[in-house]
Amino acid sequence: MTELYRRMNELDEDNRRLREIEQRMRRFAADVIAITRDEERLTMKMRVYDDLGRSLIATRQLLKQGASSRSFDLTVWKNAVQMLKRDNDAAQSGDLVLALHSTIDGETSCKTDGQTELAATADIPENMAVAYWEVNGEPYYENMENTFTFTPVGNTVVDARLRPAHKVTTINAQMQFLDAKDKPKGDPFAEFVFEEDYQNPATGEMLPGGSITVSVKAVVPNSSAGKFGSVGIKMGNIV
Repeated sequence: MTELYRRMNELDEDNRRLREIEQRMRRFAADVIAITRDEERLTMKMRVYDDLGRSLIATRQLLKQGASSRSFDLTVWKNAVQMLKRDNDAAQSGDLVLALHSTIDGETSCKTDGQTELAATADIPENMAVAYWEVNGEPYYENMENTFTFTPVGNTVVDARLRPAHKVTTINAQMQFLDAKDKPKGDPFAEFVFEEDYQNPATGEMLPGGSITVSVKAVVPNSSAGKFGSVGIKMGNIV
């Protein structure tokens, strides 16, 4: 019991730290969107200014030499003006989508026109599953699939909110499935993942993921006798 209590406290502490990290990630995501857009625009403007500077130097040299205006190459000037116009159009219409705990076409960020539907795929670590999705902090509880389809409007952060996978684990005990008469039957086991639909080997029945009912037998020293008990385990991890 002491070991169980210690592990439950450790799990509570880990969950608290995880919530703090997720809050920091949301704040960071909002900053990343603004910084990424600013960096892209700054890079483009620096390139334009470099081209304009070189063109200006070349033009001054031609003027000093008394060259005819027909000999001036205005291509660089035209290109610079076009790039500035594209940058202005992008600032007005191009929005950024940032994916947390997920990717969009294998990337963690992309541009959007505000009309195209996008699909985000959750990046799921081992022993974790999708609890729900969030778009700009708004939860979508009805969608717990690994892929989420949405249409971003403006700068958007899509987040696959994760939870521990449905798994039951015993300490100093073993479990067995129940037969049609609710009697323990079959090989004992110490761990079982019931995230997806699974088959009860005692009855052959397919059962929906997310809940499980088993018989638990304590494993005690040879000098003691084990005690049996039937327990229903639903929607959670028991360590």
